[in-house]
Amino acid sequence: MGNIAATAAKNMSANMTEKQREMAMAQRELQLAMQIAKMRDDFWWLVSMQGTMATFLVLGAAKTHNPKLLGPLIPFGFSASYFYDAAYGQKMERLQRNAVDVLRHERERFVPPEGNRLITADDYRRLMGLPALNMPAAIAALRQ
Repeated sequence: MGNIAATAAKNMSANMTEKQREMAMAQRELQLAMQIAKMRDDFWWLVSMQGTMATFLVLGAAKTHNPKLLGPLIPFGFSASYFYDAAYGQKMERLQRNAVDVLRHERERFVPPEGNRLITADDYRRLMGLPALNMPAAIAALRQ
């Protein structure tokens, strides 16, 4: 009888864990969707502002015969391109690929600094399976 109760509890726990995982993934997707929507909204605000400014700069340059007024149009193009790439382009995919590369090949970048109260650098390296840091004897003596 106790075995049946234990099996039922185990199945309930597995179902609960799966539901929690599904809810966590749904929450993650909602957060990403909100970030993308915000980037798209920011893009259109930026382009509207830059379009208005560009119109006045072109009119001012034509009226005063001063081509230097067209100079700010160059950074406007770069910033609009950046925001377009973030909102509608493949920037998220590139960031994800770069993050995977960092996690695979540059794990040593995550070693916490000395003096933090959570974990020592040596313990972190051991816990994460990173190779031990080979330091000269003089530096090792300073650590003690």
